[in-house]
Amino acid sequence: MKPTHYLISFLFIGLSYGALGQENPNSVLSKGIKYTIDERSTLSFHFGTQVWARYMQVNPGTRDVNGQCISDFYDVDLRRTRFSLYSSFLDDKFVVYTQFGMNGQTFSSISKPQIFFHDVWSAFQFFGGKLYAGMGLHGWGGVSRIGSVSYAKNIMLDHPGFNFPNLGKTDQAGRQVGIFIKGNVAGFNYRFSLDNPFVRNELDSIAFMESVYAPNSNTAVKGYVFYSFLDEEKFKSSYVPMSYLGKKKVLNLGAGFDFHPKSMASLNASSQQIFHDKKNFGIDLFLDYPFTNKSVLTLYTTALFYDYGPNHVRTYGVMNPVKTGDYAQGGGNYHYNVGTGTIYFGLAGFILPESWQPFSGKFQPIVAVHYKDFEGLNEASLKYDLGINYLISGHNAKVNLQYSSWNFYQGTSGFESDATISSQKGMLVLQVQMYL
Repeated sequence: MKPTHYLISFLFIGLSYGALGQENPNSVLSKGIKYTIDERSTLSFHFGTQVWARYMQVNPGTRDVNGQCISDFYDVDLRRTRFSLYSSFLDDKFVVYTQFGMNGQTFSSISKPQIFFHDVWSAFQFFGGKLYAGMGLHGWGGVSRIGSVSYAKNIMLDHPGFNFPNLGKTDQAGRQVGIFIKGNVAGFNYRFSLDNPFVRNELDSIAFMESVYAPNSNTAVKGYVFYSFLDEEKFKSSYVPMSYLGKKKVLNLGAGFDFHPKSMASLNASSQQIFHDKKNFGIDLFLDYPFTNKSVLTLYTTALFYDYGPNHVRTYGVMNPVKTGDYAQGGGNYHYNVGTGTIYFGLAGFILPESWQPFSGKFQPIVAVHYKDFEGLNEASLKYDLGINYLISGHNAKVNLQYSSWNFYQGTSGFESDATISSQKGMLVLQVQMYL
């Protein structure tokens, strides 16, 4: 074993023993592993993993790894495994946050998936915590609350995909490199950033009145602000919970944006290349309210107005191991999820009253509805998610069962699209999550 491996091993062992020596196991589960450097500085370590077992219907024309047409399949996948370290020095006057791990290992992935950094940033505190200014690879972005959703503290099985408007294009798993400010002032929670998006060149597929990503070095500007009508929220990392499970009364109204100038391009009638600004805006409302009978109602709704240039639309499929298909939409669970147009999304969750709970822990039925109307498709789509969470120990140990639908379009997308919905497909997922 190399000396660096010894060092990392001893660090983790030391952190574990230091935390367990100071707190009981239940406290460690909810707070993570914390090591006190001195009376003003600490290190907080977290680990999370999500495992899926799923049955999936697939799009018509889907072909498996042997090239044979299939209509459905079953698999077991590693959705996420993450490690994070939050370092606070001098009573949070200076902080460093690092997160690394892997996403989406399926049977068609390579046997040794890539582990990479999701976040590496540092920030300084000013004005008694009202302002933090920092830089690095970060997720302090804009558009909406669900655009900064915590993977571990989501009430739905997973994020919907369109909440990260740059996902898989000019970001690194939803993050970009840049400078940011964030904080709380007079009931407002804010975050703004100036970022250097990663270069994406899709000019090989440029077409008349159909925009694609164009290589550029232009700075992107992002922001998200919400006002708290009830309890105030403060965040150490950029990721926000979609429920406090009864620990807070929250009612927020928010708005955000993501602007990247001259980052898209299309051809005009003279076959000349013209550039377009990417302009994304969103408004949202979030309610998380506990009642005296220990039930909790969670509601979230957002309207997203995306402009990527004329007729831009693209597909998305979470951990899609069978991407090959005979039709334009693609194989597996690919569905049109992001593009120029309007998206309305809402979710609801309800933790049952304590007297209704059949076992220890808590049951939480959940539902979500997605409505998407894209310029590059001939017909708007409506999809839904329906499920139930069993919270064994809050967000730290839970089991999720969820069915998610999507629409299959026959035809081609883009300018003068003839794509219309011909069928609906779905996926049933059982997830086990552990978060320390």
